[in-house]
Amino acid sequence: MEILDEISDRKAYDKLTFFYLSMPTVLIGHLLGSLLFGALLFGAVDTYNLIIWLSINVVFFLYRFYHYYKFKQENEQNKMRDNKIWTYRFYSDVLLTSVIWGSSALLLFPFGDTTNIMIMILFIFAISFTSMGNIAAKKELQLLYTLFSFTPLLIQLMIVGEEQYINLGFLVIALMIILIIISKYFGNVINSSLEEHQEFIVAKQSHDLLKERFFSLFERAPVGIFYYNEKFEILDSNIHFAELNGSEYKEDLINYSLLNTTNKELISSYSSVFDNQVGSYRGPYSSFITNTQLYVDLNTVPLLDANNNIKGGITILKDITEEVNAKENMIRNVYYDMLTNIPNRTLLMDNIDKAIKLNDTHKYFAAILYIDLDNFKKLNETFGHDKGDAALKQVTKRILKTINSDDTFARLGGDKFSILIPELFNDYDLSYQESINYAKKILQIFIKPLEIAGGDYHIGASIGVHLFNGTNDTSYDILKRSETAMYEAKRSGRNAIMFYKEDMGDNVAEFISIDNDLRKALENNELSMYYQPQVDVQSGKIIAAEALIRWKHPTKGMMPPEKFISIAEESGYIVELSHWIMETVIKDIKALSQNSCGFMLEHIAININSLHFLGLDFSQEIKTLIIKYDIPPQWVEIEITEGVVMNNIDEAIKKMNELKNFGLKFSMDDFGTGYSSLSYLSQLPFDSLKIDQAFIRKMNNNTNDAILIYSIIDIAKNFNLSVVAEGVENIETLQMLQKSTCNIYQGYYSHRAMPFKDFSKLLSLRLETH
Repeated sequence: MEILDEISDRKAYDKLTFFYLSMPTVLIGHLLGSLLFGALLFGAVDTYNLIIWLSINVVFFLYRFYHYYKFKQENEQNKMRDNKIWTYRFYSDVLLTSVIWGSSALLLFPFGDTTNIMIMILFIFAISFTSMGNIAAKKELQLLYTLFSFTPLLIQLMIVGEEQYINLGFLVIALMIILIIISKYFGNVINSSLEEHQEFIVAKQSHDLLKERFFSLFERAPVGIFYYNEKFEILDSNIHFAELNGSEYKEDLINYSLLNTTNKELISSYSSVFDNQVGSYRGPYSSFITNTQLYVDLNTVPLLDANNNIKGGITILKDITEEVNAKENMIRNVYYDMLTNIPNRTLLMDNIDKAIKLNDTHKYFAAILYIDLDNFKKLNETFGHDKGDAALKQVTKRILKTINSDDTFARLGGDKFSILIPELFNDYDLSYQESINYAKKILQIFIKPLEIAGGDYHIGASIGVHLFNGTNDTSYDILKRSETAMYEAKRSGRNAIMFYKEDMGDNVAEFISIDNDLRKALENNELSMYYQPQVDVQSGKIIAAEALIRWKHPTKGMMPPEKFISIAEESGYIVELSHWIMETVIKDIKALSQNSCGFMLEHIAININSLHFLGLDFSQEIKTLIIKYDIPPQWVEIEITEGVVMNNIDEAIKKMNELKNFGLKFSMDDFGTGYSSLSYLSQLPFDSLKIDQAFIRKMNNNTNDAILIYSIIDIAKNFNLSVVAEGVENIETLQMLQKSTCNIYQGYYSHRAMPFKDFSKLLSLRLETH
């Protein structure tokens, strides 16, 4: 049924194509005929009507030619799809043409002029005759065309009613009949030709289809196919088989002996056809020409002659090398890390299970080392994840050179690794010392900086160690304990080694609990910003403030910042907190500026974490916030510690200069607690430095501390830096600062940190009292 429908569609399409392709000659004939007709009748009929009629002809000529052009431009698939639309369009155009020529009898009928009437009859007949070849294949269309062309003329002749006009009417009828008869004849010829043409096309298509199917089956098959005779010589093959064997031409393999192989299973599969059996083989295969090793699935069947005698065999060979490799890769992906190509957590856990069973028998101790890179998130934030991946590969390469061949070095995910030492000693102390030495060797590899983005980058590691033997614990328990020890190593100051102890679990549980609660604190509106005034040392006037985050826990009350900030830094959540802090403070600065007194401070300082500051989007983020809340940039001071800039001083200086040019201020926080405080002051574009409160609180009890502070203040002045002393808690300390050139102080002696509402009131009261 589908084939019949296809043939019918093709016939309709061929007829439509015939209609349109024969249009240009007919259209040009019509245009020239109308112009000649108009010239002959010029002066014999109303000139106005003649111009209108000729204009209509010209416009309609262009209109039909446009349809012809669009048809020619359309592809065959669309024309077949829209066959009915194009057909109806053609019918409409033809009938409108006949109407236009028929209208000539109404607009241009030369009453009383027999000669011109005869000219009109002849022109309408001639135009209709020229159209016949174009539309004869559709008899209904030809009949309507004839009626629309001649009927108005007949009506005009009959209206006149004189004998000679009636005779002319009979002549018109005779011409109409002649046109219909001739049209029918030509229509049959055209339709017959179209059908024969279509039958020829269908037959050719069927033949080509059979040929194509055979060709596709043999030559284009996605498998190798070849024939061989009783001597095991190849008679013929397809191209794919030749390609599998390292050749572009199948002729290279003709007469090749299949016995030129040492694979007995293959020869057995070839030979089975001579016992009238089907052969099969699955396994390694060497190509004939290049000796390339493949993995194939091969089947053989007997090759029969016309008398059903076995003359050889037919072999179908499928290359399944990729499939086998994919399965091997899939298995490898289950047990190996894709980035570093070392074992993953799954294989490590399996090997821990094996170590547990082995040591249960031999009573040897085994050790598991849990390694976490320190500040790796900062590296990712600063340089991007591609450089982070490169760093992980460098670390992996170094550790692989350090471990023993029996050890399992695995990547657990992210920047976390583990090393299983499956067999140490049966003595705990010796095993403990050996594990310590092993972990120290691992830390040694981090002394040399990594090469990141064309420069050196120092990174450390925290290592947790757990010794085990003769245990009923699972591999999960053992790995978890080493992880717990690792977290303790981080909390002890990083770049450290820590052995697991039973009471460590409580500390880790607290860490996880605070981390989880902190991640909910923003959503639950538990966090708020407090502001501690910064006061002029000499005048006692509040001139600035420092923004400090506070967390009111729903069950534990106010949480000390030193307790949850360090956890946020370890977990990486500090960046999200820092986003919130920055926007909240800038929004509060805007609110202060809208008071009746305006913004009465020089600036408000915001502490920015290193991960946030060195992130790729920090500069754009703070600029966007300042523009969003429409405040002067100089009202914002960014406080960062020297450790932030020392990790990547070039990037820090570049970013600081960019933001300084925008109008922001910078303050070095906790000055004096770092490892290179004074040596970089000339390079770093700070506006002020803040002396750490650990020094300030001791200055009136320790002469050396006081001398040190005075020296820092003098050095800062030499660099044109303003100095802020934090931690001023009594009048004695303030008086000592007043003897120096220290600019600003903050501390409990002046004001504690307070909520924004109280801070705003404090500023208003201070203005009223002054």
